Amino acid sequence: MIPVSVLVQATPIDFSVVSGRGLTLKMAGVPIVRGTWFQYYEADWSRGYYSSAGQTQKVAQRDANTVEVTFRTSNGLVSGKQTYRRSATGLEVTYHFEWAGEKPVKIECGIGQVWAPAIPNRQFSADGIPGEIKKLEDVGGEVPARTYVKEGKRFAFRNGLGEVRLESDLPFTVFDARKGYAQEWAEGKQLLWAGQLGLDISNEKPLDFTVRWSLDGKSAYPATTATRSFDWKREPSVEVPADRAPIRIPLPSKDELNYEKAITWNGRFRLTKGEIPYWSDFPRTLNNRIDAKLMQDRTGLAFEGRVSELGLNAGGFRITINPERVQVLGQDVEGLRSGLMRLGLLIAFQGGQMRLPVGSLEVSPKIDWRGVHLFVGPQARPFQKQLWERVLRPLGFNKVVLQCEQTQWDALKGAWSGLSMPKQELKQLFDNYRAIGVEPIPLIQSFGHAEWLFRNGKNLELAYNPAEPYSIDPRKPAAREMMARIWREAVDLLQPRTIHFGLDEVDMRGFEHNPRLVTELWNIQIPFLQNLAEKFGLPNMLWGDKCLGPGEAPDAALGDSKAEAASRRAVIRKGTWITDWHYKPDERPSVFLPPLKLWKKEGMKPIAATWYRPENIRGFTLAAIEEGAGILQTTWAGYESNEEGLIKSFNQFSAMVLALDYAVSGRTDSSASLMGGASEALRTLYFDRPVMTTPAAGWTTGSGERTQGVLFGRQSPILFQSVLDETRKNLPTVVEIPVNKAGKELILKLGAELVGDDGDDLAVIELVGKNGFKTVVPVRYGWQARASNDNAPVITTTRTKSGESLLRIPLPTGGVTKLRLVSKSSYAGFFVSGLALVSR
Repeated sequence: MIPVSVLVQATPIDFSVVSGRGLTLKMAGVPIVRGTWFQYYEADWSRGYYSSAGQTQKVAQRDANTVEVTFRTSNGLVSGKQTYRRSATGLEVTYHFEWAGEKPVKIECGIGQVWAPAIPNRQFSADGIPGEIKKLEDVGGEVPARTYVKEGKRFAFRNGLGEVRLESDLPFTVFDARKGYAQEWAEGKQLLWAGQLGLDISNEKPLDFTVRWSLDGKSAYPATTATRSFDWKREPSVEVPADRAPIRIPLPSKDELNYEKAITWNGRFRLTKGEIPYWSDFPRTLNNRIDAKLMQDRTGLAFEGRVSELGLNAGGFRITINPERVQVLGQDVEGLRSGLMRLGLLIAFQGGQMRLPVGSLEVSPKIDWRGVHLFVGPQARPFQKQLWERVLRPLGFNKVVLQCEQTQWDALKGAWSGLSMPKQELKQLFDNYRAIGVEPIPLIQSFGHAEWLFRNGKNLELAYNPAEPYSIDPRKPAAREMMARIWREAVDLLQPRTIHFGLDEVDMRGFEHNPRLVTELWNIQIPFLQNLAEKFGLPNMLWGDKCLGPGEAPDAALGDSKAEAASRRAVIRKGTWITDWHYKPDERPSVFLPPLKLWKKEGMKPIAATWYRPENIRGFTLAAIEEGAGILQTTWAGYESNEEGLIKSFNQFSAMVLALDYAVSGRTDSSASLMGGASEALRTLYFDRPVMTTPAAGWTTGSGERTQGVLFGRQSPILFQSVLDETRKNLPTVVEIPVNKAGKELILKLGAELVGDDGDDLAVIELVGKNGFKTVVPVRYGWQARASNDNAPVITTTRTKSGESLLRIPLPTGGVTKLRLVSKSSYAGFFVSGLALVSR
């Protein structure tokens, strides 16, 4: 078997080559290059033929110092080879590209995504001419404003380890892809892109060139361990209740709540007009934010709630609060439930007390069908339960499209994988959604994107192209019957009210370019599937891209021609839900109106399907409001749904909150002005623990001051080695701290000196308990900590005004004998500036 990843190591130079990611090059552990890629495309960008980032290359180690990468498409149009040869002082890369098409095309080749923090003094030279990398806060604009080298053959810089030089046979460009460069490979990273743009290639003239990386560096500084002791001081209030602000998005249609005249509430309540339907939605939402002890008492604050005709849109509600009564009225059942949850978001905690604003609030959603697209997987049920109960349902989503072909369907035995979700887990997940008033819709790809069907070499006889199994062949009765079996199994198990057949990008792989053939296959499969839906008695949905021709949409118009697209639309039954995906980042609603209007004209029910680009969300959602369409916020964060996926793709989940704000409120504010609030709402609702309402005793490391209610000592920070900083290169890599205390929670105040890439390892926190018990907690850049000059959100922890983060670690019941702080980065400048231990 040929590996997809090969690692070759040496000191001080090491490199790895991974399919889809390309080259990673390090000097003494410091990243120099963090990825390379290339793509073939038409000169006018009308069509792409191959992208190394999205397709697979074969990676093989030829000897101890040589790695070879080869690639070839199934149709033979694209092929080539790259060879990586390491020497004592560098790395030589030879590139060979071939093209077998009739007409010439272009190649874009990224020869190195240079990690900007590896240039700490920001000085470089290009062909011997000095230049300077911008400060992070000054980076912005389009590529011309970001370009440092327009056409050069040599690029060099120095750092605390030595000199780095890049040379190429062909001139290359270097531009700054940090801070706001709207490409997925650049977001959350600190990269300078170096490469060639618009190289010519034809079937008569292959493309060959060589790139050389020279690294004149030294080996890493030695790892050392130090011990740091503290005089732990007992404190009766090591932590006091911190304030918790209300959540005030989506923007209401009418907001006359006055927090200046807020009333205090002790958690006692009485229901003056009998039981309130779905009352539990309120305390659940409140207790996810505030550890409030609610108690029914005849002297408590009066609450009442019911469904009432309010003249609002579906799902609307009105909340009225005064010192005598809290009233929640819903336009319908959904509105009542949404109102009770919104009430749980509106309550603030301030000065040690819960406070309810006086006045009224009214929400009348501008879009009725508000959904999110998610995957499933072995960890999906607990993760999605928390995501929806804490965030998405209280804020107002009411639909979820679950892409659930990755399930242990009986019909797929032998084609299961580690991503496959047990059937009963999926059923419970659907039941969870219905319990909170959300409609779950199963999506099973039923034509293309069928790799799941052919996993482990199974069912290849059903594939259109067994050599590159991607789509089924609808002409084969056995292929249609297989899809019917899976759908019967899914419908029997899940009892959905709507089903989604997928059907996007059906000929993306394994097909020759033949639009008429695609239409022929489409016109077989769509009637078959819709007849199946009719037998189930269920409405159906499908993606719309293969039914829109050039010029009929801003992007994702993959119908080949207007005539072919119209022929495919003609076989779709009137009244079908079309999840019409367009991801163009454009704030203007007018850009997205044509496809919505076209679908409505054809008798379909369109849903505007957006992705994570804020501009795309604003423009398309406002267009959906204008046309009376629904919205579906799509989430392509890997192919498994779990909390790690949320953390790694936090921007995609933050986009859900932004989309909901526009869909409910109809506000027209710029997406840039709203994105920060959406991200913070998601972060605090999902990750912040409920605020405590009583002080907690514990220990701290001497007299100090409070940070967000936690008392930390004023001791000097615990600093760790950073080989790029002359003052810190000889500091320890491990610090051990005696503790010998039993408690409930350890709180660390920590950070980093150097701006890094999201997900980079910073440190590991080890708690050693009695009898050898050990708790190990990783600390990663952007996930638990950031540099003070990096203003992006820290995802899983609470950040202080000074830029540090508070990391909370539950303690083992037997107590902690020792704390070990282990730096995992030789260059980040990790530090811990405060410690506190909370009693049980």
